[in-house]
Order: sequence, then C-alpha cells, then structure tokens
Amino acid sequence: MTQEATANRIPMDRATYVHNEQGHAAAFLDTLIVAADAIGVPLAKAGAVAPAGVVIGVTSLR
Repeated sequence: MTQEATANRIPMDRATYVHNEQGHAAAFLDTLIVAADAIGVPLAKAGAVAPAGVVIGVTSLR
C-alpha cells in the first residue's frame, strides 16, 4: 500500500502522513489506531514492519 493510499484511508493528507511516519511529527493516539487498522497491523505491534513493508513509527503520543 502506498503512503498516499494509507493517508487516504485514515483520512489525512499525504504530507502529514509522511511526517508522522518518519517521526518528524507526533500523531494523536486515535490517529495511530486508525493508521494501524488501515494497514492491518495491531497498534501493539507499532514500530514493527507491517505487511507490504510499511513501517509505523511511534515516537511520542500527545
């Protein structure tokens, strides 16, 4: 799944999604839950490599 497709499923614009994914911005917990669900990975496994090579990085929670 592309970043664009994932961002659209959250919904979030791609630039914001990329900033969150790369750890340049922190996402709210509800956003992390929706993002994990969008790519089919439990939030408890965030930070691990998801199917299709997608990586969710959790750097901080607001």
